Amino acid sequence: MLNYSLLREIQKKEIESFEPVKVDKDFYAQLRQFLELKKSAALKSQSLMDMRELENVKKVAKSIMAKRKEKLLMLSSLSEGEVDGLTDEEQAFLRELRRISSDSFGPLECIFEEPRDDHSRMRLKVVKTIDAYKGFDNNIYGPFKEGEEITLPEEEAELLLKSKMAEHIY
Repeated sequence: MLNYSLLREIQKKEIESFEPVKVDKDFYAQLRQFLELKKSAALKSQSLMDMRELENVKKVAKSIMAKRKEKLLMLSSLSEGEVDGLTDEEQAFLRELRRISSDSFGPLECIFEEPRDDHSRMRLKVVKTIDAYKGFDNNIYGPFKEGEEITLPEEEAELLLKSKMAEHIY
């Protein structure tokens, strides 16, 4: 059950982390219920303290939602895979963002494509989960999940092989 302490903990983690914090699938339903309880208590008591507490809960909730939206916007352009720990509403939002981005900018992406030399790319199997990171070529790679098979530029692949986060696929 959601409470103020847990809400503040989620807010703190959202601020500190690059990826969205894993929350229950029904997080927003729990948040709605928690806000309704706080609102009901404030209206019933007419207490200034209860009204301030309600406003604080609203501020924290809005902060969490804004940060999660920001992260989803960023993730929509950085990765293609599913993101763990999102609510159903957030997964739908992320899918829609990716669709809009692909429809709008997909045709423009080809102007940046360089002819590829398949010899300079390597196929790898990820052995440890890897968060998204900026590569030597300033492109964003990842996030990658354990067991996933990926193809990367040789320089990036060598880095993952040396750090034992991936294995070469022959």
